[in-house]
This record gives sequence, structure tokens and C-alpha cells, in this order.
Amino acid sequence: MDEKEFKDKFRINRSTFDMMCQMIDGFQVQHRRVVREPLSTGKRLAITLLKLGSSGELRSFANLFKVARSTVSIVVNTTCKKIVHHFGEDISFPQDDELLQVAKSFLGLGDLPGVCGALDGTRIPIKAPITNARDYYNRKSFYSFVLQAVVDYAKSFRNINFGWPGSVHDARVLYNSDLFQMFESGELLNQKIELPGTNRWVDLYLVGDPAYPLKTWLMKPVSGTLSLEEDTFNKQLSRRRVHVEHAFGMLKGRFHCLLKEIDVALKNMQHLVAACCILRNFCQMVQDEYLYTWEEPTDPMNCVDTTVFQGVQTTDAKDMQKLLIDWGNLLF
Repeated sequence: MDEKEFKDKFRINRSTFDMMCQMIDGFQVQHRRVVREPLSTGKRLAITLLKLGSSGELRSFANLFKVARSTVSIVVNTTCKKIVHHFGEDISFPQDDELLQVAKSFLGLGDLPGVCGALDGTRIPIKAPITNARDYYNRKSFYSFVLQAVVDYAKSFRNINFGWPGSVHDARVLYNSDLFQMFESGELLNQKIELPGTNRWVDLYLVGDPAYPLKTWLMKPVSGTLSLEEDTFNKQLSRRRVHVEHAFGMLKGRFHCLLKEIDVALKNMQHLVAACCILRNFCQMVQDEYLYTWEEPTDPMNCVDTTVFQGVQTTDAKDMQKLLIDWGNLLF
């Protein structure tokens, strides 16, 4: 097949495919009660990428590659686990000098100094579980898991958390994540940046939608009746937060298995979703172009949560939000 057809089928260039084969080579799938030659690395990767890149059933890939349906299931699961095991550390939150560089890169895109990541959650559809199905039924009326992610200025995933049932609010997912504990303890985001044109300093912070709590390390839009200055701040914030929405859209556009109910056991979903995020970052790194023709017309799983967090907002966080609002008013 030619390059265009290859990329449309496997969602990556042939050169990227060859690099991936070298990276995962040597990992053999263990077939139970099967007396045959093990599948080659290339064939295992091809099966996995075809499955990740489409919403087709395992049966169709089994027929295409002339293997048993159970073999396809094993291949996809083990290859995803291999990717996560060996390359999972590629998704890591920046620290020290890298963190400051990320903040400077965000600042280079425009306003709002101090932004070093965009936070949001999206729903990954699943078939109705046999037990506790109601927990997975979300407000958009389908069964799902929650994928929480932080992305940087390049829209690369820097932290992911997956596995909470779809009905759980984004704020609760955040509160129960390791990321939250590290932010609260000061282990992450413990640096400051100067507001240009002033002698004032602010903590580095993430940006999120109204569903999240306001923290010194997490800025969100002002709610209610807005002044002109607050409206300007919200627009500035939105221009940074949209990075994570774009990242989710490109993740699901490249890997269509995340758009519809997938015939994979729930216990294997975590590795599959993580592998998709890792592969998407890898494609970004090697400049394997994303094709916008892959995108679905609409994605109901990737809508902004407009519910407003009702918990207590700390005084320090409110003061920092006001400082940023006032600075933006002086600038613009």
C-alpha cells in the first residue's frame, strides 16, 4: 500500500511504524495452548494500531490477519502493556528548569504569565459494566471512564489519571489524584515567575474550567456577573485552557477506539488508554503529522464542564486570581 493508505490505516507514517517496531522488539506474546510460530513484532504492532485507530470489533481484525479473536485480544492487551511499561515515564510532569521553560513557552504564546499546564477531564465510552453500572453512567447519558490530563504548551500529555467511573465529578477525580497531593504539598509547582513590568511575583499554576477548585496552583475563570477586567481575564485563561481540549480531540481523532464503546475488558482499559496517550506524544515528538480529516464531526465526550465548583476557595487563591486580573487590566 502507498504512504497515504498506510497512514490512514495505522494512523502513523511508515517511518514512525518502523521506529516503534524497533522500540518494542523482543516482546513475545504468550499464547496459551497454541502451537505455532509467535507473531512478528511488525504484525503485533499492526494489529494493535489498527485496533486503536478504529472502532472496529476484534472479530474483524481476526479475520483480516487470519488469527483467532482471542489472539487479537491478547496481542492488543500485551502490546499496550509493553508500551506503558517501557515508555510510561515519557509522560511526566515537568520540574525545575524544564518547568520554567514550559511556563516561558506558554508566555511566548501571549498573555497570562505563570501558566505551565492546562488541566481537564474527558469521558472514554465503555459498554455497560455488569456490576455498579449506574456509577459509570455520566451526565451525557452514556457509560464511561474518566480520563484526567495535564498538557503543556505543545499539547503533549504531561500527566494522566484514568479509571474513575464516568459519573464522578472532575473535581473529585482531581482531589483523589496523586497530582493533587503533590501540588498541595508543594512538591510540584514550587517556583514563581515575575509579572512583566512589575516587581510582583506569582506562583506557577495550571489553568482549568469552572468545575475545578480555585487554588494558587490552579486558576479558573471568574463566575457570575463579570466586570470588563474579569471578562478579559476569562478570555486570556480560555486561550490557554483550550490546549487540553485540543489534545483530547487529537488523541481521539488519531485513535478512534476512544470514541465509541470498545470490546476490551474493563481491567485492560487503563493500559489501552495510557498507550494511546504515550503513542500520541511519540507522534508529536517525531513530528508525525496529525490529519484533521480523522476527526469526527462532534465529540460529546469533549465538552467543557460548565458546572461551577461549590467548595471553599482559599483567600490566597482569590488574591492571586485578582492580582492576575489587575495585571491584565494594566497590560491591555
